[in-house]
Amino acid sequence: MSVFIKRLLAFIIDWNLTLLPFFLIFSLLLHLASRYEKTSLLVVLLCFLLFLLAGTVFIIRDIIFKGRSPGKRIMGLYIFDKDSLQQPSPKKLFLRNIFFLILFIDGIILLITENTIGDHIANTVVLDENSIEEYKTKQLNNAFKPVSKKQQLAKIIKILAVAFACFIIFIGLIQFALSACKKTEEYKVAYSYFIESETFNELNVDEAAIRLNKYSNHTHFHSGSDTFTQTVTFGFWVNKNSFEVTCHKENDIWKVCEKCTQFR
Repeated sequence: MSVFIKRLLAFIIDWNLTLLPFFLIFSLLLHLASRYEKTSLLVVLLCFLLFLLAGTVFIIRDIIFKGRSPGKRIMGLYIFDKDSLQQPSPKKLFLRNIFFLILFIDGIILLITENTIGDHIANTVVLDENSIEEYKTKQLNNAFKPVSKKQQLAKIIKILAVAFACFIIFIGLIQFALSACKKTEEYKVAYSYFIESETFNELNVDEAAIRLNKYSNHTHFHSGSDTFTQTVTFGFWVNKNSFEVTCHKENDIWKVCEKCTQFR
């Protein structure tokens, strides 16, 4: 099994062991907040603190478990400093893990360069028992081959190019998701409301100038009842101005919420 596959499995194991319990509690607290309005503010605050704690634990998981997270121990992986081949300092372990916040981009960087953004920044490498000796031999051979400034520059450019490509892909996925929203019934209701409003008419622009820049979907459970209301908000961007239209689903019919929509 390749080191890449082992790293992927180790990440999944760590994700489930360290984050899943937090997210289960997080989901329960959100459910309570939606059902009992009197305690919603306190519960939302607890959810926020829990979210910060979960992220912090995941970032410092290698530090907590003395250099190797549970997933890495199970998969037989080790983290080394690239130059000394010693266990990295807690500072480096923290630095290499903080980039999980941009997980999608970091995963593509790992697939292309065999190292994550954190590994490049912290100068670390992840190996298994079978690849340690091979890596030591490679390092020894490279010690007699000084790296030129041109090679260093080429490496930096390669990493930046991959990061830029990942960013473009990420933006493309967001645009694809927003385009998919335009096919929904609730979007048609919100769009019709917007273009027929006095606010849009006062802008004196063509409909082609409208850009969808926001979509959010929430479910609100009614206190003391098993019923709920589904709410969707669309953001329209026109000539450097942003407008939001909120719709509620009532009796399987989408309607614009006049109270929630702040213009007409």
